[in-house]
Amino acid sequence: MERLDDLVARRARDDSGKPFCFFGGSITSFGELGERVGRLASGLAALGVAAGDRVAVMLANHPDHPAVFLALVRLGVTQVPINIHLRGVGLEYVLRHSEARAIIADARFAPELSTILERTSVSLLVWRPTPVPLGSAGPSASMTWRPRRRPELCAPRRPTTESSPSLTPRARPVRRRARCSARSRT
Repeated sequence: MERLDDLVARRARDDSGKPFCFFGGSITSFGELGERVGRLASGLAALGVAAGDRVAVMLANHPDHPAVFLALVRLGVTQVPINIHLRGVGLEYVLRHSEARAIIADARFAPELSTILERTSVSLLVWRPTPVPLGSAGPSASMTWRPRRRPELCAPRRPTTESSPSLTPRARPVRRRARCSARSRT
């Protein structure tokens, strides 16, 4: 049986000119996908991401998302998908309990993540630039990814015996609706 990484490499080699994805008026070919996956996997490996690590991914719908997924597959890394609508305690809960070593996120989520990351195990942060509409004065949509390290957390993790406060969400009361029946009771 062919592995996913082998399938992508084969399609990039054999069908390099065929379209993989149509997005926003642009076309990404299998060849371009293979190049993106290779560059991203090499870059993450150079930053210390290795097989067995957990990497949280908080990306909106964009062709970079499958490239990130496939790069993580190539490295043997476990992807922890993060819902882009999570905020506050819910986002912190997912990041803390996933024990993610790194996070790859759209730069537009920086305000939500900046207040939470200090209390998580994340030691590497890779921002995906948020695309800016063409013709605007902002940075180019083709900017490179910007990794950020938190030096205080880059040291190897040591097991600790102290317990951390639980972030388990409070239980909410369940409201039950009365069942209605179409039949009349006699």
